Amino acid sequence: MKPKRLAWPALLQFIWQTGQNVILVVIVAFFLLSKLHLSDRMMQLSFIGLVIFIILLFILAVVRYWRFKYAVAPDGVTIQQGIFVRQVTHIPYDKIQTIQHKQWFYLRPFHLESLTIETAGKTDKKGEGQLLAVPQSVGTLIERYRHGEPVDDGLAETNVVDQPSEALGYQINARDLNAYAISSLGIVPVILVLGWVYDKGHKLLPQRDLSAVEHQLVAMRGTILIGLVVVILLLGILVSYLNVLQRYYRFMLRREDRLLTMTRGYFQRNEVNVHVDRIQAVRFKQNVLRQWLHLSTVQALTAGQAGEDEDDDTLVILPVVKTAAAYKVLAPFIDWLPTHVPKLTHVAVKQRWHFSRNSGLLWLAALALITGLIQWWVPQFTTRFLLSWPVWLIIAFAQGRYASRNTAVAVMTPELLVLQTGSVFTREQVVVPRVKIQSVESAQTVWMKKAHLAHLSVQLRSGNHGKAIEVRYLDAEVVQQIQTWYLPSEN
Repeated sequence: MKPKRLAWPALLQFIWQTGQNVILVVIVAFFLLSKLHLSDRMMQLSFIGLVIFIILLFILAVVRYWRFKYAVAPDGVTIQQGIFVRQVTHIPYDKIQTIQHKQWFYLRPFHLESLTIETAGKTDKKGEGQLLAVPQSVGTLIERYRHGEPVDDGLAETNVVDQPSEALGYQINARDLNAYAISSLGIVPVILVLGWVYDKGHKLLPQRDLSAVEHQLVAMRGTILIGLVVVILLLGILVSYLNVLQRYYRFMLRREDRLLTMTRGYFQRNEVNVHVDRIQAVRFKQNVLRQWLHLSTVQALTAGQAGEDEDDDTLVILPVVKTAAAYKVLAPFIDWLPTHVPKLTHVAVKQRWHFSRNSGLLWLAALALITGLIQWWVPQFTTRFLLSWPVWLIIAFAQGRYASRNTAVAVMTPELLVLQTGSVFTREQVVVPRVKIQSVESAQTVWMKKAHLAHLSVQLRSGNHGKAIEVRYLDAEVVQQIQTWYLPSEN
């Protein structure tokens, strides 16, 4: 196939990416110029130089688009890019882990989409191949070559069409999605952004205007001020709620042969494909709010980096499902997954205090460090922060207790291991096939050996690196049984 250029909307995306860098350059330049106290003549020359530099950046974006070419051939996808150094990337189909199809709303009228091709050998979060705006038929052609389906060499890309086939499908329940969106902790970033805006406004606004605003706030009645805070929090919750709804709008999980396809999104329609055999483990995740609502998020740990929502190295298979039905729903899609919730071996009740102790000591050290920094920078707030210590320590001990109650393991079958942990008020249950485990390790201190306790660490392949799952303070005999289960038998 003759190399082709990306569709013209890709040029707008290249320019947008450059524009983001330009904004950063302008902010840094204005900050430096304000600190240098240059003469009027030098200031004018600096502004002229900055304008020329920005124009060059946009020209380079156009050149980058012009130099970008791709080709889809029977043996793989070839991408040529680079301005001064020509880079040619060839991706064989048998090395592809996942393919992400993303379609922003403005690409739909032109039947275009963006493709991200990922392999296990990638070294960053962008994937080996990114095609920003190509016809949807290109993605269809790549998928056909990838799965060994026949393709007529005489057909152009625009003539490649999907053939109807039988597929297993599951769409998430609208009621569950609403509960999932409401229980999202996305309000936390909103509050942090508001705090950042206030801090920057405090520094950038003239002192006279800032004093006037603060005077108005002080003059407000307590009820009005509380009402204003409540309105801001409600708006933050609404923004978080709507963001989750549009992200997982019409989420659909499908399986054709051994290929899983996840489709979702309103403003950006996102489709990700992954082969069942590429999945290293399946993770069921719940924060404490979703535990109360009996809802779980199901993710797949893969050797690719297809996930971008909960964690970068995980792929969301189902954003929300009833916890009691999660295994039964997923079993038809992932054939090695059981249909029932496993019976777990938890940490002994008499050993759970270790988690609260460790959490308390860790938070105590962090509080001491923060107090020292406050005493150094803003000593007038030291007393107030010291008075808040009991609250933070109560949270620390509660977190330790939560972790101890949710830490467990189980050997479900001769081929499946289940690991459950609790951290930051979030429970994670990971089901991993024996053949996907890279190593199993145990660790004991001298004191733990006397108490017949041990830590279990299971090493998996996840993203572009390894992932260790550690289950702490288990009975030493349980850890020994798992190591014996993992080692190959004499037969």
